[in-house]
Amino acid sequence: MSEKKSVIVRQGDVLLKSRSSLPRGSRKISDEVLARGETTGHSHRIVGAQVYRAPSDRLLVVVEGEASLVHEEHKHLQIPKGIYEVIHQREYDPLQHQRTVHD
Repeated sequence: MSEKKSVIVRQGDVLLKSRSSLPRGSRKISDEVLARGETTGHSHRIVGAQVYRAPSDRLLVVVEGEASLVHEEHKHLQIPKGIYEVIHQREYDPLQHQRTVHD
């Protein structure tokens, strides 16, 4: 019996981590932007895939064919078929404890 390997794709402060299925109640959204940069205005976008919002408010990506993760300041990355959870890099701030990293 073979186990499916976990896939992790990282581009800047955005990480895509594979998962086995969409959470129940996830809804498809039309926005392809996974993260917007506050400083530069650039964004991490998924092209060629569907984006869903889980009931927990997390973004999920479903890749059924060819898809790319694109950003103006990073190399475009090809994303293999699968379902991915979008995770934003966090940084520690002693006054705020944790905060999301923004480009």
